[in-house]
Amino acid sequence: MAGPGGARPGAGRPKKEFELDIRNIAIKAIEEYYGSIHNGFVTLLNSKEPTLIKFCWEHGVGKPTDQIQMNIEQDIKTIEIIQLPDNGRDNFIEPIEPIDDIIEPTV
Repeated sequence: MAGPGGARPGAGRPKKEFELDIRNIAIKAIEEYYGSIHNGFVTLLNSKEPTLIKFCWEHGVGKPTDQIQMNIEQDIKTIEIIQLPDNGRDNFIEPIEPIDDIIEPTV
């Protein structure tokens, strides 16, 4: 039998502050080891490793957009929308009265 349901502590996407902290730590480590971010990327590009070169290009230039071939020629189905009779189901909702008073800001 499965355990109790519900939210789990620590589950989900990390908070933005945590991601920024990790990013800053990574930048400091790269600058400490290679001297600068630029030198770190040059080292990755000179490694002749295809995945590292792809990583540099994607972070430097951005990923290319994916081209998707689609065929949208289809029959369009129409539906008829009907108005149901008022059977009093919404009588409990009180109408909102418009506000006629204009409130001037105080300085």
